Amino acid sequence: MRTLALAIVATFSVVAHLHAQSPAGRWLGATPDGGSLGLDLTVTGNAVTGTLVVIRDGQALPVTVQDGRLTGAVLEFRAAFGPEQAAFRAEASGDTMALHLLAPEAQSTATTVTLRRVQALPDVLLKPLVTTAPA
Repeated sequence: MRTLALAIVATFSVVAHLHAQSPAGRWLGATPDGGSLGLDLTVTGNAVTGTLVVIRDGQALPVTVQDGRLTGAVLEFRAAFGPEQAAFRAEASGDTMALHLLAPEAQSTATTVTLRRVQALPDVLLKPLVTTAPA
């Protein structure tokens, strides 16, 4: 009886571990203002690196993920948009991620964007914001 109980516990532990999926990879979702948000993440141990891409009106703004860390099922990182800093917290479950943009001034207020795992992010080119006339 003891052997059977240990085998059941060991099997449950292995199955539970296999269902925990890494947030590494590419993610894409729609923002409340009609744009899109993409993530391209690499996870090494508890360290998370990658790129956050804001896509709006045919333009893409890639931003480097800073101070990324994975603690259990929670992913946390920062991103700098010029002089502005934004903090993010996410929980991934299977092929869905709930990404919370924490307001810089009050980190208790968050905007949530639902991201889905994708094979590739859209091929959007950064269009120049200023054009110059030919000489």
